[in-house]
Amino acid sequence: MEAVRGAREREAAMRSGRRLASTAGGALLFAALLLAPAAASAGEQPPDPGLTITREQARELFGNRPARMLIQKWDGKAANGLWLLDFRREKLELQSIADQGGGEAFFHPDGKRIVHNRSDGPSVVAHLLDDNNKVVDTQKIGQGGKCRWWTHPKTGDEYIIFPDSGSFNSEYPHGRTLIRKVKKGTVQPEGPTMIMLENLYLGDGRSADGKYVFGGLPATAIAEVEDPLAVESCKARILWNVGDACNVSMYTKLPGCFTYTDHKRIIFSKPVVNGTKFPEHIVLPNKAGWYQWPEWATDMDYYTFSENPDGKRANGDFVAWVLQHSTMKYVKVLEHGGCTHLWLGGAGAAAAQPLPAAKAREEMQKL
Repeated sequence: MEAVRGAREREAAMRSGRRLASTAGGALLFAALLLAPAAASAGEQPPDPGLTITREQARELFGNRPARMLIQKWDGKAANGLWLLDFRREKLELQSIADQGGGEAFFHPDGKRIVHNRSDGPSVVAHLLDDNNKVVDTQKIGQGGKCRWWTHPKTGDEYIIFPDSGSFNSEYPHGRTLIRKVKKGTVQPEGPTMIMLENLYLGDGRSADGKYVFGGLPATAIAEVEDPLAVESCKARILWNVGDACNVSMYTKLPGCFTYTDHKRIIFSKPVVNGTKFPEHIVLPNKAGWYQWPEWATDMDYYTFSENPDGKRANGDFVAWVLQHSTMKYVKVLEHGGCTHLWLGGAGAAAAQPLPAAKAREEMQKL
């Protein structure tokens, strides 16, 4: 796999942490900068996101399953607005969740809770939604950057993981990663913020079994945790890392399959896993494309990503896509916004079967 490097011996030593004295700390400017692909000059701000997917396309893509997507707008420097798109509604429309920030928003597996980053500090914020997708509770979790939910594999306790400081090192994700417990079924913080990893900046999630933590900016890495049940002061070693890449995504129930982007394309670590076929990489044909925020949905058959058709990130004007692996269909959802996560409820699709290469190419050329 091109550009993939093995773990560096000098960085593979076991790492430990300690309890965090306060929720603030670290180079917060770094965490703020991670929200922005790049700055745009005045007058180049994209309009608000506009839907391109139709109700018929949504039915074909998801059937009768409940499905919701989180969408953010970039003003060229940071996330500037967060919306939710509920695909089961008869009239598809964007519902506002937050008018400030909204970067790297992510669903809890229950589909009723959201965590995201705001540019005021920056801070990590969690929302609880009602059955109509209205925000009924909002809580500040701490100071930091990217953020992800994680449920302890033994106790069932619920946590939010987020890094708070780091270094723009293109070879290795230096920094630290924090974790905070929330009361089950809520977004209410419970107990203090703790340091999960002292010397690693990994904000893209932790596998369901607790064994792997992944992420990084602009270096991308996957670390193996010595004790999968440990919550704070975890010892871990780097298994894999690559420079000049970001947005690593691992399907948390299947840790061996992960993706990342070098912004020219989206790269899959394993094209075939358990009978399910994935592309080796995603590159939309006849498009310059700057790829950002690729992410597995909560159902393995679906994958979302965003791209700037001009091949530039400076104006922040992205287009959001959904890929269904079992059909190799690419569906454009909206323009002038980026998708950060897709949640699906109901029974999951059966494992996708390999699609003949000729058919796969045919589907790609329809874009």
